[in-house]
Amino acid sequence: MKSVFPIFFAFILAGSASAQRVNLERSGLLYSIGTVERVRFGSAMIDMGESHALSVAPPYDKVAVFRVTRDQYVPIGVLQTEATYETFSQMRPSTSVKAQPGDVVMFVRELSDVTTPDRFHRSFLRRQILKRRKETGYSSIRRVSTANVLREYSLNYGDWTQSEANVVGFLNGDSYRGKEHNLAELLQYIEMIRNDYRAGHNSLSAAGRHWQKTMPVLFGRTVIAQHAASQSEEDDPTVRPRPADREIQRAVSEAFFDRTSEERNLLSYLTATLMENPLQTEAVWLRHRLQQSQFPELGQERVIVALMERMLLKLNAEE
Repeated sequence: MKSVFPIFFAFILAGSASAQRVNLERSGLLYSIGTVERVRFGSAMIDMGESHALSVAPPYDKVAVFRVTRDQYVPIGVLQTEATYETFSQMRPSTSVKAQPGDVVMFVRELSDVTTPDRFHRSFLRRQILKRRKETGYSSIRRVSTANVLREYSLNYGDWTQSEANVVGFLNGDSYRGKEHNLAELLQYIEMIRNDYRAGHNSLSAAGRHWQKTMPVLFGRTVIAQHAASQSEEDDPTVRPRPADREIQRAVSEAFFDRTSEERNLLSYLTATLMENPLQTEAVWLRHRLQQSQFPELGQERVIVALMERMLLKLNAEE
């Protein structure tokens, strides 16, 4: 998959690609999660803004959008900021993403994007002073919300920088403050896709165009760089060409016609990933990956794994 991020990120990879694949440091990610509050004339307002490090300047101007459909989180695309304020932002109207109130929005920042609380506060306040000269009023509700975010930033900054986890913390909008656990299964699935992409897999497109458009906002530039490094290496004999996405998706649709479209997207993604790097223990791998997904209960259904193994045999025979 071609990266939507600027090509200059790949330049930090100059030198031995294989060595850098091992040595590129893990970059802890900070999530910000919020909600579409309202939509007017096609423009969505979300409950995250400059205090969450959202900007109008690329590449920090995009949010991934998810919608709850049949109790499942479905990616619908990416929105860009048109204007940012203290704790909310107005998004550009989009012809491809028709946002609705209640849609979940999120983005990530790397620790290298995060400054000390003092520097962050000073920079934030300077921007707001300039903006307020042009404004006639400032909601007391927004003022309290801003203070809460800045306080949360100060209290958690030390923990973020000391954490060795892939995801170091959260700086959410009001709608998700302290509630990221409500998205635990979705977030673990995103982490699984991120790890696969970091390792050099090119199977994301099999999950469907919406996942392919949405995930680059949630990778982080270090993962983008690690993926680029893996693509520049010499051919790995353990990696083999796989069937086209449409062939995999067709096979999954036939075998799992009674599953939701989002469940089929997951199964297509896992099939493509496994076919890139075949394993002797397919059943074990499939159960483990299903349990890491947004639908962990599928990992407990033996019939799912059995059908996938049968489908893989058929796809491999057709190659």
